[in-house]
Amino acid sequence: MAPDTSSAKKMLMFVLMLLLAGMRPAVAQQAAPMCQADQLALSVDNPQGRPAGMPQSAAVLTVVNRGNASCALQIRPEIGFEDSHHQALPAAARRIPGMHHGPVLLPLVLPAHASATSEVRWVSGCIAPAFVSLRVGEHVMRAPFQGQLCGSQGTGSYYSATFFKLVR
Repeated sequence: MAPDTSSAKKMLMFVLMLLLAGMRPAVAQQAAPMCQADQLALSVDNPQGRPAGMPQSAAVLTVVNRGNASCALQIRPEIGFEDSHHQALPAAARRIPGMHHGPVLLPLVLPAHASATSEVRWVSGCIAPAFVSLRVGEHVMRAPFQGQLCGSQGTGSYYSATFFKLVR
């Protein structure tokens, strides 16, 4: 008995419609213009009551959209650590195990006056940055930073940062 190709086509169309319906929010996210540094505010908070522990430490980066319209924020924070003269310190992002360069990560749409946060974790003890920097497009934003980062002499200091997420 031959398979019913009409039923197979209907099922394929149904699956395609579901996939397309699921893609609409992602397409809508791309409609917001990229955030500009002058419309954002950056701050760092050392969370109280969080398990920083020995020898790990943590901080929360908060970005606030001060503008009157939504904008798109790169979801993976591109951060650095600087001394008091804004000179880069040797610290590198440790990629999440299993993460690879593809697929493309869509930006986070940051509504007007909303904020997004990213948790940053590191091993403390070796370098003491005065600032954390965040690259937004062609610009770099800075916020005062308190803490130390550590790593082996051969590899330098490492930190990890979560993707930005909206704060509700």
